Amino acid sequence: MPGAWDGFELAVRAILGQQITVSAATRLAGKLVASYGDELPDRGAVEPELTHVFPRPQQLAGSDLAEIGMPKARRMALSSLAAAVVADPQIFGPRRSLDEAIAQLRSLPGVGEWTAQYIAMRELREPDAFPAADIGLMRAMSDASGVRPSPAALLANPRESSSTSRPSESNPAPRFALVAGTRTVTGCSGQAGTMLTPGRAQ
Repeated sequence: MPGAWDGFELAVRAILGQQITVSAATRLAGKLVASYGDELPDRGAVEPELTHVFPRPQQLAGSDLAEIGMPKARRMALSSLAAAVVADPQIFGPRRSLDEAIAQLRSLPGVGEWTAQYIAMRELREPDAFPAADIGLMRAMSDASGVRPSPAALLANPRESSSTSRPSESNPAPRFALVAGTRTVTGCSGQAGTMLTPGRAQ
């Protein structure tokens, strides 16, 4: 599965992207980094727009985060997430099973089923993670009349909802196939290739 450099950054970006557009989440991430990230000593030397590094958990834990312009509940979720990572640096480490990973992730502040599945897919590289509530996934699986399947429908009848097959232990072939317009993107265990993007779900 396509991975991420850092589990904490991925989790923060996933929470930032809940229930808003990807472009709006990107702007919020930029504000967060500018306000709390360390400035690079050779600012802009390599890339003019590369000026700061992503904040460490210690820099966000206990912070109000008012500068980034988010609702208080979402700011508290980010701050509490950072505190949880400070307390347990291995919280995004390998787990014995996907179910255990999802349960552990869902215990974090601000992390619901979609966010937990997304983190498991990207950071833990779990090939069986399936963020069924992802808006991009549901849009790609719309039928000929444009009706999108519900997350419950995707989980209950994935083959009937679209041309995709839900990940399963008995189906180790391509883990998912998302059809968007004229392009089909397939993902297999150990291979990159996914259309999923964070946003609009928790």
